[in-house]
Amino acid sequence: MVFLAKAGVLLYLYFWLRWTLPRFRYDQLMDLGWKWLLPASLSTSSFAIAVVTLQGLTVWHGIHAIDSINAGAGT
Repeated sequence: MVFLAKAGVLLYLYFWLRWTLPRFRYDQLMDLGWKWLLPASLSTSSFAIAVVTLQGLTVWHGIHAIDSINAGAGT
């Protein structure tokens, strides 16, 4: 019964949002992708690369921390 209640609420919300919000045209989707989603993904990727690079530097002792974790795990 709990599963059916949760599924019913989820379906209600899905249909309510689907019928309430307007559909996007193709040009609006392309605009959204090029102007918002692509820059957001590139900034997220560059931030992740910067974090990994900084953790690899000896200033943060990132490599030594990883080695000590592996030594403690017995690998």
